[in-house]
Amino acid sequence: ATMESSPESPCGPPGAMTSDFYGLVDLPLECQRAIIDRLHWREVLALESTCSHLRDLVRGDEPAWRVRCEMRFTPEELAVAYDDATTWRERFMRSVKRGMKAVSNARPLLDLADNTVVHFRKFEEAQRRLAGITFQDVREFIAAERSSPTLLVLAGMVECMAREPKVEPAEVVGMLKDAGCEASEKSVRLTQWLLGRLEGVGYRLRDEVVVHEGSLERLAVDNPRLFEVMLRGIQYEVRDMEVRAIGPEKKPWWAVLGTGMHISQAA
Repeated sequence: ATMESSPESPCGPPGAMTSDFYGLVDLPLECQRAIIDRLHWREVLALESTCSHLRDLVRGDEPAWRVRCEMRFTPEELAVAYDDATTWRERFMRSVKRGMKAVSNARPLLDLADNTVVHFRKFEEAQRRLAGITFQDVREFIAAERSSPTLLVLAGMVECMAREPKVEPAEVVGMLKDAGCEASEKSVRLTQWLLGRLEGVGYRLRDEVVVHEGSLERLAVDNPRLFEVMLRGIQYEVRDMEVRAIGPEKKPWWAVLGTGMHISQAA
């Protein structure tokens, strides 16, 4: 049965808070804290906005915010999140907001139809906008979002596997599967134009084209060094690069027209 807030409730009269939280403030304080500790951080923030009692309870529980920080961030990520924040809640919220903003800024550059050729300078700009996001940011704001384009997932993987602190390929692949990331099984093609040497001709240079293609999961397992190459970008021996997400080729309109004509003739 759903409990109702009493008239003496610090949340005010019944109806002042959403039905999901009815009765919470009537429980002993220890029970309130135990329930809040089991909520996702988004739910904690929603709870915080319902009334002054729960707002003060949530904001003032520094030990709980410290636990949330230690569960969400690695020690290396947590060290970066310190900056000038004065509380654990502030550290948590600043890092999460930074990750959400980074993904939001990078998405428009990589939200493209399959088979669209993307010059790597554009991918590098998206990567620059993602710089500093955490492993859990990639999980929550990219991998778990069904609308995330394949190239954005690829850029998130580069952040995890190539930028310090690095995450092991198996852990990244496991995260993609756990998050139900549909793009992880899709393929990408990275084309590189490299400067190489002609054998027996000293230092005379030649162009060499190298193509890497495979599903995101397969590339992570079979060629993890490739993600470091993508983070380094176009420099040194890499003269140019382009990347694309591979999908079914769309038939031109005249192909459809031709099919219709064959059907009408057969009839």
